[in-house]
Amino acid sequence: SLMIKQPELPPGETEELVDAAIEAVSLTESQDLPVAVLSGGQKKRASVAVELTSHPRLLLLDEPTSGLDPLMEADLFDKLKALSQRGTTVVCVAHTTNMRFFDKVILLRAAGDNDLPSVAFCGPPEEIPQTDVLSGRSLSKKHDHFPQELRLQGETPEVVIARPKCENTFFKNQARTVFRRSFVSCLRDRKALLLTTVLPVLTAIMIVASQRVHSQQANMGFFITISVFWFGMTSSVREIIKERNLYVRDKLCGLIPTAYFVGKTAYAAVLATFQALVLFTAVALVLTFFHALGQRGGLELLVNKITLFAAITSVVPVIVASLGGALAGLTVSILSSSERMAVTALPMILLPQILFSRVALGQAGETTTKPPFGMISQIPDSGWIDCLLYLVSLGFITRPCSLVMHLCFVASGATPWGDKSVEWIYMLLLLALYVIIANLAFIHFQKRWKDWR
Repeated sequence: SLMIKQPELPPGETEELVDAAIEAVSLTESQDLPVAVLSGGQKKRASVAVELTSHPRLLLLDEPTSGLDPLMEADLFDKLKALSQRGTTVVCVAHTTNMRFFDKVILLRAAGDNDLPSVAFCGPPEEIPQTDVLSGRSLSKKHDHFPQELRLQGETPEVVIARPKCENTFFKNQARTVFRRSFVSCLRDRKALLLTTVLPVLTAIMIVASQRVHSQQANMGFFITISVFWFGMTSSVREIIKERNLYVRDKLCGLIPTAYFVGKTAYAAVLATFQALVLFTAVALVLTFFHALGQRGGLELLVNKITLFAAITSVVPVIVASLGGALAGLTVSILSSSERMAVTALPMILLPQILFSRVALGQAGETTTKPPFGMISQIPDSGWIDCLLYLVSLGFITRPCSLVMHLCFVASGATPWGDKSVEWIYMLLLLALYVIIANLAFIHFQKRWKDWR
């Protein structure tokens, strides 16, 4: 949070400010724990610590002691008292009878049948009789003489909090901070990180084992493409929805929305690319292993087609498919109202990627020749249904990715270079379109987000 507010601070000074704020709210022993595992009272103190890092001149707190026991409440008020003595004005709304820490208190009278809430007392806490503090009813009766002009009259004016303006020089630092925060969070979850690495390896073994008797590389390329697309989606579908409250708070502190989107997109892209490379490498190793064991037939024909150039160029559509999946997952995360809704939507995104493909129709051997899911340059003329399917399938990135991967292993003279170039351009333009859609969705919907805790 401090790096979002003041990205120009050197790392050493940032760490000192963070440590001082954590110590001020007595959370030193829990500073290495994720916020999610903290108790309710600890989360309250952590929220106060976030604000203390920037040494605010005015600190507004809404019930910072709710959920705290009397001892912790007194300790937090003592910290706030010390902060006020150093020059920070602290305004605190609290349900408490522990008023000795305050310089001045305002007590509100409950609203009546025909009246709005009004001020019942204003002044130093020592001037309030103890009976009045313990009895709100007694307080409201004894202070009816309080000046009428200080009571709340009419409608409460709406308070608008303006987001601090940030210079453009902060953009790169803020995007880097968002990326780093997401990356560190991923590294801390050791089990999830292990699963992220192991799943592509297991998937590679299943793909090669199930396709070892086939001679069509289109089948294997299709399953690789679908797998990396799925990995990209699942790794990013919760990235934004789970941090929505954090984003709202950081935005009030000066976070540039586009910087947040760039940081999150970069993180999702790195993770998706990592899984794609692991899967691709594992497939190559497992292919070599099966071939060394004496597997023949379709597997031997497939291995014989692999050249160094084909292997290198075929990595590109695999990475593009994984990036497309990551962008699709981010878009779902932006549009969803809860994490459960985002995860539930995943099959609805994946199934069309599978169904609108030549392999799904059992015609992998005619990948480049038969419409409507063949090469994009071959517009179908066999009827309006094929034309409709052709148009619908243009938006699914696994279509050009699986086909381009297949073309990497086709003999150079089998398919014209012009048609190959069109497929490559189409694939990259579709990826750019996914980026634009995700960005536009984020810029539009983030304006409606509010803290929903």
